[in-house]
Order: sequence, then structure tokens, then C-alpha cells
Amino acid sequence: MLSPLTPGNIIGAENLPRENVGTLKIWGWELSVGWRDKIGDLKYNVSFNIYDDQNELIDYKGVDAVSAGTVAQLAGYPLNTLWGYQTAGFWKSRQEYLDYQAANPGYKSWEDAKVAGGDTRYVSQGTADHTIGIGGGTPDDPGDLIYLGDAGAHYNYGVNIGLEWKGFDFSCFLQGVGKRSFFVNNSTLAPLSTSSEMPWTIHKDYWTEDNQDAYFARLFGNSTGNYQYADRWVQNGSYIRLKNISLGYTIPLKKFIESARVYVTGTDLWESTKTFNVFDPEIANRVETATSSSINDRVGRGNYYPFFRTLTVGVNITL
Repeated sequence: MLSPLTPGNIIGAENLPRENVGTLKIWGWELSVGWRDKIGDLKYNVSFNIYDDQNELIDYKGVDAVSAGTVAQLAGYPLNTLWGYQTAGFWKSRQEYLDYQAANPGYKSWEDAKVAGGDTRYVSQGTADHTIGIGGGTPDDPGDLIYLGDAGAHYNYGVNIGLEWKGFDFSCFLQGVGKRSFFVNNSTLAPLSTSSEMPWTIHKDYWTEDNQDAYFARLFGNSTGNYQYADRWVQNGSYIRLKNISLGYTIPLKKFIESARVYVTGTDLWESTKTFNVFDPEIANRVETATSSSINDRVGRGNYYPFFRTLTVGVNITL
């Protein structure tokens, strides 16, 4: 497998050249079915296909290290695994947090002195007698990190439908992904984390005394403590999308022009997904809205651009 190794602290370079650093096992399957027939003047065709592929890094020359977020290469796991903390909702009050610490001496969360009602409640793996963290940062000692799957798209599928009747023609193509998980960069997920990351409309559902079932934590400026990579913030990237739809009519002509087909076509007009409605479900893992000045920060991360829907009207002329 060709990939760059992670440079050490004294190399003096942000990225190393690609080299053969490991053995990657890839396997998968695919199913495709279709039917074409005619009923009177109506001709129709329907097809469906689905496939999935998986991978495992059998051997890796680099260091097997885990951290919160996305781990690109790790022996014994798929590429681009997701690691984060387990959560149990939000603290109801500062006093609840202090009572928990009294019952579990040594337990500390991020910004310990400021934890209050509406802050994310991180679950300690094992005895809650330590500061929440990554432990030794290895697969054997990940601390409080848990494995949250991989960022690959699984169970990719598509449906094609076509109809023809007395000069009219209709076609549509639906595509989707049955299973996918990904992270939103925590500085983008957290409202008011930096001056360049202002709140979005999705951030209206934040914790207050009167809204304790909110999705987002309490508003807290210049802090990402509530938005550490965790199971609560993993996005469901499964979706179904109307990728293309077209309706046309062919007008038979005799003089100068053999026929003219008038049509209207739409691209990406509709989708159904559980991904945040401000993002497209096909966005890259660790998507962000700000552009980082660091090359390493940009590796494997997708800066987000608006998604476009297209409607086209045209005429095809056959001489």
C-alpha cells in the first residue's frame, strides 16, 4: 500500500513522500438486476444495483497510534477509522458535576473549573478516577476513546427507471448509500468556537434550562470542550438522492428536419438523509467551513462549498 508515513517532530517537513508502507486487504461484492419489457405501446425498463467493499490494513510500517478523530492508518483496522469519546447527554447543573466528582474522586472533564449545566457529559471507560483522555494513544491503551467505525461509504446502490410511450420518454436515476459515518470538524460544529466560525441555523437547538433535550450543548464562546470527537457528534451519512430525472417528447417532422425532441432535465433535485441539512451527505469526512493555513490540517479534510441543483430545458434536433 502506497502512503506517506507520519513525520517525526525533528524531521523539519510536514509531509513525507509516498512509499510502500503496508499490506492492505480489500474485498467486496456486487449485485445487479434488470428487466426490460413492453406493454402495448408502453416500453419500460428497470434496473437495480448494489455493491459494498471493505478493507483491512493487515500490516503497517508506521506507528499504530490512535487519537480523537480520524485515524488514517492503523494495523488490524479499516482505513480512516473514527475514534471518539462516549457521551451520556449533558450535565444538568454544576452541582451534578461536582456530586459526580465527589462520588468518583479523580474524574475530570474538559475545562473542569467551568463545567455547568448543558455541557457534554463524557463517559469514563473503566473506573472514573482520571481525567478524560486518550490514555497511551494506542489500540491496546486508547484511554477513554472508543472505536466508532470507519468513514467509508458502504452499500452503495442505484436505481434506473425508463419509460417510452407514443413519442414521450421518461427516465430517472436514484442513487444512495446505505451506511456511512463521518465527523464534522469540531471547530465548525461548535458555535462561537472562533471568530471565523459563526453560528448556523442548526445551532438554534442548543441546551437551556427550558430545552434540556437539545441537540447542541449550551452556548459557550471560544471553547470546543463540548465538541470533542465523540459518539454524539458522529453524522449519519446514509442517503437516497434523485440524481437525474428527465422528461421529453419527440415531435416527428418530415421537411428539412427529421425530428425534434423537447426535454426538461433535473439534476440533484431531491434527497433524503439524516445528515445536517446545512451539509450535503456526500461531503468529505472532517468537513469544515474555514480554510486552515496548515498543510497537515488540510490533509483528509474537506472544505465545504454550497451544493447546487440544476434544471435544464432544451431541444435536440435531428436533420
